[in-house]
Amino acid sequence: MIRHAQEVSARSDCYYSDQFNNRDALIGYEEIGRELVTQFRDGIDAFCGAVGVAGMTMGVARILKSRSASVRIVVLEPASSPVISEGWAGTHHVEGIGVGFVPPLLDHHLHDEARSIPEEEARTMCHQLTREEGLLVGPSTGSTSLRRFVWPRNWARVRRSSRSRATPA
Repeated sequence: MIRHAQEVSARSDCYYSDQFNNRDALIGYEEIGRELVTQFRDGIDAFCGAVGVAGMTMGVARILKSRSASVRIVVLEPASSPVISEGWAGTHHVEGIGVGFVPPLLDHHLHDEARSIPEEEARTMCHQLTREEGLLVGPSTGSTSLRRFVWPRNWARVRRSSRSRATPA
């Protein structure tokens, strides 16, 4: 698909943004990090973000880590294609994340951990969010929400405090 996009962009009426290598995207996503810092004045203990291109998660991580070195950044990917956490690619049906290779924008110095999320659990969370919150979301949001609502209860590394755990949807 990337090769085809490059071929199409060779035409004079097209522009190839090269999203996997476009570091300018990080600057744009830093604004989400700034907004989180503003909204959670007592600080954030952990941030979980699903990784596709990695721009959003790394842009946010740059801001959060610059404000507090202790914030834990956790990147999430489909369990059936755990390239970041386990080093092998597989197939899955979660749009927008788990691209099958480690994205060039993923900075290993900015994340503390990589976790894989079973697709079935993510889809179950989607149904729960629809039923209980009226939110119509896909499985990538189900993945991050699963970690926001379920995982922190048992996450010993995040201290119990008045601070928050954040995840985008």
